[in-house]
Amino acid sequence: MSNRKQERISTYAKDKVIFDFFPEVDIADGADENAQELSGREAPLHAGALCSYATLLMTKLHETDPECLQPDAKSRKASLKDLVKADAKNAGKSDAEIDNIVEDMIKVDIRNSFAHGDFEINYDVYTGKMDFVLQPLRRDYASIESIVIDKNAIIKANRKFLADKGKEFKQCMSFSEHIINEAVTTNLSKTLKGFILPLQMQKMVDYYLDKNPPLKSQVLVDDKIYYMVQYVLSSAKITYEQQDYYDIFSKDSNVFGAISLIRNSLAHDNLEFVDNALGVSYADKRASKTESIAESASKLLIADHIKEIIIQQKQEGKHSEASIESLKEELKKMFDFFFDGTYKFEDIASAWIDESEKHKTEPNERE
Repeated sequence: MSNRKQERISTYAKDKVIFDFFPEVDIADGADENAQELSGREAPLHAGALCSYATLLMTKLHETDPECLQPDAKSRKASLKDLVKADAKNAGKSDAEIDNIVEDMIKVDIRNSFAHGDFEINYDVYTGKMDFVLQPLRRDYASIESIVIDKNAIIKANRKFLADKGKEFKQCMSFSEHIINEAVTTNLSKTLKGFILPLQMQKMVDYYLDKNPPLKSQVLVDDKIYYMVQYVLSSAKITYEQQDYYDIFSKDSNVFGAISLIRNSLAHDNLEFVDNALGVSYADKRASKTESIAESASKLLIADHIKEIIIQQKQEGKHSEASIESLKEELKKMFDFFFDGTYKFEDIASAWIDESEKHKTEPNERE
């Protein structure tokens, strides 16, 4: 592993997937340009990693059966065991009891790492070998040791889950077509979440990461469900990059509120497809919302675009903090206008033009 490259999944991985499978649909939105930022041998590895992560978020095996992912957590278990034993409140516990505590911790660490995007990928561009390196953050027992999960273990677990689901559907084939159609319609949300969409994502994983990948023609999906695929990938991306939204917009902003609601609904299985899968319903402890799939996908795209603009401004180092804060506030207003109707469009357009003009000036003028 020490000879491999380790980093976060590229922010351009989603655009790579969209451009590969929907070039004629998304080319106007710049997915082609963004996809070019991720090129060469690394591109399919990052795209496949995102698709694999999206599949896992839908099968939820990281929550329901983390052990099936065959995690390598020996170093972390040893570290946590020492920390737990050193805690005075555990003084009377036996080694077996402490081992059980640590085992439960590892399960929670795996769930939280995937639910909060606390992991990187470690890969070799020549062999295609890849591990998901989980970096759990704990408040009680802080350990720097990682949990390592081979990409093939995730693929194998997801495939088994989908194969088992497929067998359930196959058994239904003994019923009449009318009964089958009625059952699928009645449970459309469950069928989409639990089988159809993760199966589509797994096909994309196989296209990018399998040693004998299927032909693109076998993976391609109808343009009619473009928003579904865009939505699933965008949801996985914002779940993975949620800390960026928190750092940039703060927890009290509408942008982070919208992102948080979608992430929480996805992570805790409170997401439902409604209106014959034309809409989606979210719910968490704070709020609930129902909207069209197209609107939700657009919301995620706009939020992601806003985030990337600000991150790029910061990375360039050519803009003052005041200038970036001003741009951030105007972008928040634009988001509010499109999705809450809070502001007048004339005010947004005027402010957006003013801010754009400011950023065309030289760095010393911005100060």
